[in-house]
Amino acid sequence: MTAILKREIFTYFTSPLGYVYIALCFFVASSSFMVSVSSGSADLTGVFLVLVIVQFVFTPFLTMRLLSEEQKQKTDQLLLTSPVSLTGLVIAKFLAAFIVFLISISISLIYAVALELIPNVSVAWSTVTGNFLGLSLIGGLFIATGLFVSALTESQMIAAVISFFVNFFLFMISNFAGYAPWGWLKTFMQKISVYERFSDISFGIIHISTLLYFASIIFVFLFLTIQRLSARRYS
Repeated sequence: MTAILKREIFTYFTSPLGYVYIALCFFVASSSFMVSVSSGSADLTGVFLVLVIVQFVFTPFLTMRLLSEEQKQKTDQLLLTSPVSLTGLVIAKFLAAFIVFLISISISLIYAVALELIPNVSVAWSTVTGNFLGLSLIGGLFIATGLFVSALTESQMIAAVISFFVNFFLFMISNFAGYAPWGWLKTFMQKISVYERFSDISFGIIHISTLLYFASIIFVFLFLTIQRLSARRYS
């Protein structure tokens, strides 16, 4: 598992993908931060919101190659027949993408520390912590869904497009709840909305149910990925 994790991280930084992904996140976050500072605000909520949108759009490109490329290059059979368990394989690929993701959002914490060093400026650390945690959970969810979709096709672009729409559905589903024909369906759509859960965490309101929600969805998609690979191993 450790060998695969190192290989995946190495792959991100021996190709333009990792650098471009991180650079885009840094650029967009920096632009939002400068707008916030120029208006005299020490509130980083806008920076985190912009990062959510960026991750929503670009995380599928981070995950599209994780398993699709293995299938296209016909190296997946080597992985499936290697001594590494499928669980270890999936977790290693998930963690590699998640580490790159954490690097891409780390700039938000750097800006929070920079603001704290300015005289007479107080940073609401509970809000910063909540936003960073919420963004990390969203990133983990997007990576888990992208990893599963990547296991379904050998086309990286198809994997990226499908992952985007899956993420869009999970993130924006509460906006369509008003069109639900039944009350129970409307409630269900609101409950599974990523945005609704993130809104609570972004204000520093952290419930165990919210953490379990994200952990459960991440677990489900990682489990589905393992089952997909298992079916291909014995097919």
